[in-house]
Amino acid sequence: MNIIEEKLYYRVQTLYVSLQKKMIRKKLKIAGDHLIRIDLLRTMQTIKGSIPACDAFIDIGANQGEFSRVFSDIYKPSVLICIEPNEGLNKDIRANNSELEPVIINKAVSDSESEMLFYFHSDSQMSSLFPSNKDLIKRDFGEDDADQTVERKVPVTTLDVIFKEHGERLKGKTIFLKIDTQGNELEVLKGGTTALGMINYCLLEYMFHTPYEKQYPFEAIMTIMSDHGFKFLGPMHSSYRVEGEIGAVLFLFGK
Repeated sequence: MNIIEEKLYYRVQTLYVSLQKKMIRKKLKIAGDHLIRIDLLRTMQTIKGSIPACDAFIDIGANQGEFSRVFSDIYKPSVLICIEPNEGLNKDIRANNSELEPVIINKAVSDSESEMLFYFHSDSQMSSLFPSNKDLIKRDFGEDDADQTVERKVPVTTLDVIFKEHGERLKGKTIFLKIDTQGNELEVLKGGTTALGMINYCLLEYMFHTPYEKQYPFEAIMTIMSDHGFKFLGPMHSSYRVEGEIGAVLFLFGK
């Protein structure tokens, strides 16, 4: 492919993505002109096809609050709780969700209350409770400078504690839980023995090809969700690594 062909290809691709965004936003009835990633719009379109209504959203691993914003644009929940250990992102979370005044909890979530090392990446969405393989970060996640990762202890809570502290505002609600904690999803579920009984829907990420130095079998996720009465509703979005390996997949569960 020569330079002219490359330029033409990217122009066509940009136009195609722009048209797709416009069509999906129209279907989802998302107003406004704020920028939304195409992968996020596609994910929410798939979720909306499975879930008609929801009035409470708990976002574990909220990052900058982009997912919360799009979810809120579509479902208009009366309760929004964003859990994000990086307090430096609080301003972004509030800006992205200004209409709802979200509850922000600056803690990591695992299977017990404690204090743990947290690895803050230059690309904030890659931050995790687990160290990562720098070679894989450099190969597959070019926007993240693995050499700039900073380690710092953060407070850790559990899903059950969160539900105990915010039980009144969640009472009687149709609750949607999103877990995107970069390899710590199973521990989050283990710390929610009581809470999982109150949750109606759960979207969680599983990395089949992970850069983090911890891995658990996907079957463990299926088992714990089944044990708490959830049915598997299917994959909502998939991403791929540089060499073509299946990377992270978002799976939806419901009751």
